[in-house]
Amino acid sequence: MARRSRAREVVLQLLFQWDQNPTPVPRKAVARFVRDRLLADAVMEKYSLALLDGVVARKDAIDDALKAAATNWRLTRMTPVDRNVLRLGAYELLFDLSKPPLEVVINEAIELAKRFGSEDSPAFVNGVLDRIGKAPKSVGAERPTVQTQVSPAPPTPKPLDTPPAGPTTPPSPVPDAAETLAPRGQSLVHRIAYHNTERMGCSLSADNAYGVWTKKETKNWLGDVIWFVQGEGDNPRRYSLASVFVVDEMGTSGDDDLPNAAWGAQGHVFQPPIPLNQVEWFSSLREVMANFSLCPQRLTDPQLIRKLLILAAGREFVLGG
Repeated sequence: MARRSRAREVVLQLLFQWDQNPTPVPRKAVARFVRDRLLADAVMEKYSLALLDGVVARKDAIDDALKAAATNWRLTRMTPVDRNVLRLGAYELLFDLSKPPLEVVINEAIELAKRFGSEDSPAFVNGVLDRIGKAPKSVGAERPTVQTQVSPAPPTPKPLDTPPAGPTTPPSPVPDAAETLAPRGQSLVHRIAYHNTERMGCSLSADNAYGVWTKKETKNWLGDVIWFVQGEGDNPRRYSLASVFVVDEMGTSGDDDLPNAAWGAQGHVFQPPIPLNQVEWFSSLREVMANFSLCPQRLTDPQLIRKLLILAAGREFVLGG
């Protein structure tokens, strides 16, 4: 994958997370995520952060341009992936001072839509960005604009950790051991996956702990946190927290029974797995998860999410670190 293509992919992941969970993320955590994803490529780190800050700063103007170009489509009706692929592409077309060619911007957006969106995403993204790119130019402008929607003078870009307009709920204070973990973790979507060692014929290990196969649709899981609970034995059954990872790729598994899949490169395998049977809140987790019979399943209880984060921090693991 080309360096700039990979950089755009990282920006999309951050925009997706910001769109779904607007709680401010510390700038250091954002920069660390970009650095890790781009393998410390300093030039591309700077490029990614500039794109990210530009989209965030120009969100209202970009959204106005998208509303004008996306005929009969409200932004809220678009999938989160499509919406943020379009925001990124529209920013490059309307405000990027390097003025990338229209064809390059659209082709890059189509590739992102193919990888992370639905079957219809590439054509939809192509059509909207083409209309934006070919809109009449305002007087003296070198870049096509939607004249009544886009303000001519860009403001100083705001970093991602600047709260968006409107009320936000700050993360709850947590013990010192999890302070660097919780602000990022609490802003994400968390899901519980369950690994039955007897049924699967093996325990989770570094070879299989960063992926999940399921009957459920996974196409909107980009950036979600997957916590793998493992169960083995009987009388009593022994449960443990085996791994955690952040989804950065979705697709098909090739398995007829569990056709959909999600994978991640950023995560951690707990060695040894963290025992859960004696953890005081684990019975509540089992109850919420219907004894793991419906997993993978989204976990929405903020207190249980908080306790998982603290448990992971106790093993000196920081999500995104």
